[in-house]
Amino acid sequence: MQRIRSIAVVALLALLIPVLAACGGGQTPAEAPAPPTDVPTNGDTTEMERAPIQADAAPNETTPAQEDAEPYTIKFWTISLKPTFDDYVNGMIATYEAANPGATIEWTDLPGDQIKQRLLTAIASGDVPDVVNLNTDLTLQVASTNPDVLVKTSEAVAPEQQQEYFEGLWESTRFQDATYGIPWYATVRVTVYNTQILSDAGIEAPPQTYDDLVTIAQTVKEQTGKWGYAPNINLVENFLMAGVPLVNEDRSAAAFNSPEGIAVAQFYIDLKEQGLIPEDILAKGYQGELQLYKEGNLAMQLAGASLLKQIENDAPEVYVTTDVAPHPTREAGILPVALMHLVVPAQSQVSEQAIDFALFVTNAENQLELARNSVTVPSIIAATEAPFFQEEDSLNAKARKIMAESLQIARDPYLGLESWSEMDKALKDNYAEAWAGSKSAEQSLNDAADMWNSLLQ
Repeated sequence: MQRIRSIAVVALLALLIPVLAACGGGQTPAEAPAPPTDVPTNGDTTEMERAPIQADAAPNETTPAQEDAEPYTIKFWTISLKPTFDDYVNGMIATYEAANPGATIEWTDLPGDQIKQRLLTAIASGDVPDVVNLNTDLTLQVASTNPDVLVKTSEAVAPEQQQEYFEGLWESTRFQDATYGIPWYATVRVTVYNTQILSDAGIEAPPQTYDDLVTIAQTVKEQTGKWGYAPNINLVENFLMAGVPLVNEDRSAAAFNSPEGIAVAQFYIDLKEQGLIPEDILAKGYQGELQLYKEGNLAMQLAGASLLKQIENDAPEVYVTTDVAPHPTREAGILPVALMHLVVPAQSQVSEQAIDFALFVTNAENQLELARNSVTVPSIIAATEAPFFQEEDSLNAKARKIMAESLQIARDPYLGLESWSEMDKALKDNYAEAWAGSKSAEQSLNDAADMWNSLLQ
């Protein structure tokens, strides 16, 4: 049995090392950022003025039961939480240790570009951490390469506890017949819009659907000469929103080059050719979109709430006319989410206690406290039902409420495909050719699909 496990681990390493090395060069799904903190948590309070999170008071005296408890250590790895969240994490650890005699939590925080290789090295040596913070894509990379490397949370966590989390978030780490992560914190985009520009164009409400988005873009351009919409084009996320699968059921071939997928790709090209979005927006992306908005030349952008603080600082005259609304939906009625999880390596010698600690970290109380001190939303339903998420007394509070409500239809689009870096590049490069007019949208997706099929095989 030990020899079989060793062979499985070697196979995992051989497959994952090239993938993860390729992911190390830039912002990829496997390198999701730590919880952003650049939005005030309430009204006039800035990040620098936040009160530190205090740990619950531990018992002053040691009871006989505590003295007799069998000691154990849980090694807890996170991504880029130090130093901003030191008080928060240390407070959780102190509370957990006080309530669990014998428990010692050893916290290690690693940069996003190091945790992957450190985890692979730990798996190879057999000296693994017990609870590890990974995003959806990396969790699925590990699980789909070797389902025996991580504890199956669909088996280790009671069904009634699983149901405490938003279903789409819990199911995001499902591979075949099991899930492998416990959802932690998430971010969802909202519509940030300039009320003055919409008013000047005679528009009374922000878009609810992508059809509305096009109509508003046309009206704004005709009535004001400004841009109504300047997208940060992400085909993968748009495929999700339109209900277009990236790959077939057994992950053996690309599936996005369907008529529905081609329509998604053609959508933005049509807007460009109609003069409704800037021609250079594919190259400029998010920064180009944000700059247009801060200059007062863009009516709407679909973005994370963390940029509100940047708009307030850099363009206060635009910020005073800014409002937020839910992100519009496409055909599938689904919104993309960026999601972090806690996973437990199967080699952990304290896997049962590790699952218990992961559930504690992600419980409603702890996730609510994290949300109070960041621009994230909880994965657990009860936390989003707290009064904190019902407030609308500031722009940030309103955005927070909208994000929490959006979790009902949120899904993570990334699947943990082994050669994701090459696949993503193939899709982007081919689409850029369609954008430039050197090939059709259909041909660009077919060519990208051919490269995906070669990599998947």
